[in-house]
Parts: sequence; C-alpha cells; structure tokens
Amino acid sequence: MEEITVDAHKIQLKALYSGEKSDPLAIILHGFPDSPKSWVPLGCRLVNLGFRVVIPWMRGYYPSPIDPNGQYLTGALAMDAISIHEHLEGDSRSIIIGHDYGAMALYGACAIDSSIFKAAVAASVPPAGSIAEGFLNYDQLRRSWYMFFFQSPFAEFAVAQNDLNFIERLWQDWSPGISAEEYTEDAKAALREPGHLNAALSYYKAVLNPTTPPEDLIVPQSKTTQISSVPTLYIHGFNDGCIGMEVAKSALKYLPENSKMEVIPRSGHFLQVESPEIFNDLVCTFVSTF
Repeated sequence: MEEITVDAHKIQLKALYSGEKSDPLAIILHGFPDSPKSWVPLGCRLVNLGFRVVIPWMRGYYPSPIDPNGQYLTGALAMDAISIHEHLEGDSRSIIIGHDYGAMALYGACAIDSSIFKAAVAASVPPAGSIAEGFLNYDQLRRSWYMFFFQSPFAEFAVAQNDLNFIERLWQDWSPGISAEEYTEDAKAALREPGHLNAALSYYKAVLNPTTPPEDLIVPQSKTTQISSVPTLYIHGFNDGCIGMEVAKSALKYLPENSKMEVIPRSGHFLQVESPEIFNDLVCTFVSTF
C-alpha cells in the first residue's frame, strides 16, 4: 500500500492507500494504541474483494499531524471519516470499518451521514448505549482504570517511560497471551514524536472531560451517540481485557436494522492480529452482502 495525504476535517492526515479509483471505497479507522500497519492484511483482502482502501493515521498519530486546536472530540474524528470519503470521491457503495476509537468515530460518521456508507463493521468498542448500560459495573470500572489515569497531568510522563513500555503492557492486558512486542512497534512509532503521545491521550480527555464543541462540531458531536441506519456488524473478542463481554453483550440492541454481532472465542481486544483469518472473513462476508 502507498502512503498518501488526505483532507480530513480542517486537517490533513497521512494514510495508506491501495486500489482502483473506480472501485468502491473502504475506510479503515484504527484505535488506541495502534496504527494503520496492523490493518494492512484486512486492507489487502478488501482490495482483492474489489474495494479501494484507505487507512489513515488518526489525527495526532504520527506521521499525521497534531491538531493545532487540540480538537479530539468524537465528532471531529467522525467528520474526519466523512471528509476523507469526500476527498477520495467515495459514493454510496462505500463501507467503513473502525476499531476501538475508530469504532466510536464510525458510529458518529454513520449517524451524521448514513447515505454515504452501505455497510459498517465496528470492533472492540460497542455502541454508546451498551457503554452507558454496562460501563459503571465494578469489573468494567476496574478494566477502565487507564481512562481515568489519562486525565492526570502525570500520565504522559508515565506512559513515555522505558520507550513506551506501557503500550506493550496494555496490549498484553487487553489481548491476553499475545506476543505484544511483535505488534506494538508501529503503535509506538506513532506516539514517540514530541506532542503525539499527548494528542493520543487527549482522546480520553475529550470523552471524560469534554470541552464545548466549536460551532462547526456542535451538530456532529450531538449525533455521535445516535443510532444510524447503516447496517453494522459488531465484532468482539470473548477475552477482551479492555471492554468485557458483560458490556458488549447488548451491542445488537443499539445497532440498526440488518445488523449482526459476532464474538470471536479465544481472542481479546486486538482481533485483527489475534484472529486475522476469522476476523477478516467475518468482515468480508458481511460487507459482501450489501
């Protein structure tokens, strides 16, 4: 896949890209702490299926720039996806795939403009309704300690220690049994440059301690928790150490008509590298039905 620059919402992002311009567009959005590199195998599968694929480094993840206005609200991430779709001249045959924070951006993008995507696949973070329903149980609060820690001014200093070893440990906690070192170098590379780790942590500040959206994001931000009309496949790992099954189990209730939910046994949070064949098959089968 080649590296390109795409116009997002008031920012230009770096992205991996492959495919023919006449093919329908597939947008893949990574989460934290990750990069487009772990999504290349799925991207190649989708290209072989007849899509052209774009996988951006999300705003703040190097080599994409830090947002000059410090804007990391979910509404901004959702508008990034919509703007990329417009920049690459996508049409209603397009699909969108999002993992972790990318899933949150996906839900928002589909709710803001459901006409531009024929299908969506979200993974590892269920819809807002599921989060609201299950987040405050003790087991999930214990798993989510990092979200509260990231609000601290000490967090950036702590996470950066020992060449971002914190990132490897998160991968190990969230995907038990995985050889994290094999996969986290690309995620670390997206966070090492000055200011980029702070940008990634700011996503969490924007969720738990949000600022008032700027005028251009008031409506998009208000729609990020709404249910769209885009048929959505939600995929969750049974052993996910970030978001437990007791939270994810209600996902289908908060997804639109013609949606599905799949649980991958013996997989954790980073499904795309733990169970790539199963995960990629589920994605390709679902998007091919629309």
